[in-house]
Order: sequence, then C-alpha cells, then structure tokens
Amino acid sequence: MSVAPALSTENLTKQFRHGQCAVDGLTLNVEAGQVYGFLGRNGAGKTTTIRMLLDLVRPTSGAAYLFGVNPRQDRSVLRRVGALVEGAAFYPYLSGRANLELLRRMLPIGSRTIDSLLEQVGLSAYGSQRVGSYSTGMQQRLGIAAALLHDPDLVILDEPTNGLDPVGMVEIRQLVRALADREGRTVFLSSHLLGEVEQICDRVAIIDRGRLIREGTVAELLDTHTETVCIEVEDRQAALTALSGRWQIAPGAGDRKIHVVTIHSQIPILIQHLTAQQIPIYGVTRERQSLEDLFLTLVGKADDA
Repeated sequence: MSVAPALSTENLTKQFRHGQCAVDGLTLNVEAGQVYGFLGRNGAGKTTTIRMLLDLVRPTSGAAYLFGVNPRQDRSVLRRVGALVEGAAFYPYLSGRANLELLRRMLPIGSRTIDSLLEQVGLSAYGSQRVGSYSTGMQQRLGIAAALLHDPDLVILDEPTNGLDPVGMVEIRQLVRALADREGRTVFLSSHLLGEVEQICDRVAIIDRGRLIREGTVAELLDTHTETVCIEVEDRQAALTALSGRWQIAPGAGDRKIHVVTIHSQIPILIQHLTAQQIPIYGVTRERQSLEDLFLTLVGKADDA
C-alpha cells in the first residue's frame, strides 16, 4: 500500500479577478521526512500557494492535498500541520510565554510544553518579555514556536529567517534541519534566499510567475547546469587544439591554464579526452556553481520568454 505524500498539488491554479495569474498549473509532491525548498523571487506565487495549501485561499482550479486529503473537503487534516505564513502576529502587550499559552488553550491535548519550545527556538531568556519589545527576528522565532506548539507532522514556513542576523539565520537553519533529521517531521520551506535553501533542503522547486520551472535535489539541479573548470596543463596550445569543437573555452586563464565551460557529469570525460591526447595535466579546479547561479539563469530565461 503506497503512502500518500505529506504535501502535494495537482495543476493548482489561482487567477485573481484583476487578471493576474498568481499560481499557474502547479504540480508538486513532497514526501514525508524531507526538507523541501520552495524557491522563487518575491511575487513568484509562493505565499499564494501556501495559503491555498492551508485552505485560506480558494484555488481557481486544481487541488492541494495534505497527507492525501484535500483540506477543502476535510479540514481536520490541518491539525497535522503547523505554519508560519507572512510573518508572525502576536499580542504585543503580552509576553512571548503568555502568547504561546493563549494559543495552547485552543489546541487539543498533547501539545508541546512552552518551556521546551522557547528553548528550541532560542527564546528561553526572553519568554517573560513583552512581544512588543521583541526584534523582528525574535518574533519570527516565536512564530516558529507557535507553529510547533501542537506537535505537527508537517511544518510550513514562509520566509522563516526574515529579520534575522547572520548568526540567527544559521541557528534557524540548524533548527529546520533538526525538525526533519531528529524529529521526523516534513518541512516545506518557502524562501527567496538561495543560499539558505541550498544548504538545508533535500529537494527544491523553483517557481517563477506562478509556474514550476525546475524541480529536483540540489545535486540534480546543479548537475545539469553549466559550470567552469580551470585546467592547468603543460602545453596550453595543444590542449586548446584538442578541446576545440567539443568544449566551450571561456576567456581568461594564464599561460598554462584553460577555463572550460561544461556540465558536472562531463568533467571526467573532459579529463579523459586530454589524457588520451597525451597532454599532461597538473591540476583541475572546479569553479563552484551554486543554486543562485542556476536560479538567475532560469529566471533570466523566463524573463526573455
């Protein structure tokens, strides 16, 4: 018997009255236990998608499913989901602890303890302070604590590191990764911060103008993306002649170095080809390509379309 994905969509579409298509035929499958990155620039349709997942916005067509259940047909499935969407909102005149306590009273028995949550998100020392005195980053942390309050199986986080300093961003990344690795939860992480997504996500979906333009593991996505390899050889001209017509040579490099544009899976073939031509190789340096490079390439192609 197959297990339903923790989160999935089928041709999910949202067309607003003024004609804008915020989400356009989006189909996703997020397996349980993954940290799944939902990547796109501001306005790409990420938050609208999340709001449809949580049955806060009615789709124009298509459907969203949580653990195989359409929340529009059975809202009880939302009890298995914790979410932080469009920033955290709390009573500013109450402490962080008091805000969480109010939320816990509305939840079923079995919710997490306030102390454990405050410790988990790094707010143990600030639980008694009024939320009105919290920085934006501290409010984001409290929002994550609120999302975890009822011990959900699926956690949906919309830009969770907004307002955090670099140290805070690292701590939240570690927290998100631990939710999957140590606690077995599924995390659906929406972000426009490419480095953040690349470091912690098992799979990534890239959307632009509401459309899915690429999906896969980070390694899979980067493997099909061109990158530059710097090769140090004994005879540069002989190497250039051997590579001519088969590989693209990038400008630059020195007397004994060549920059070759290729894809990751072609690097061994490139080296074997030079070796077969009896051209001594003294060094190979891969100029690291990132998810950001791929994203900018894909979005640029979308803009040109």
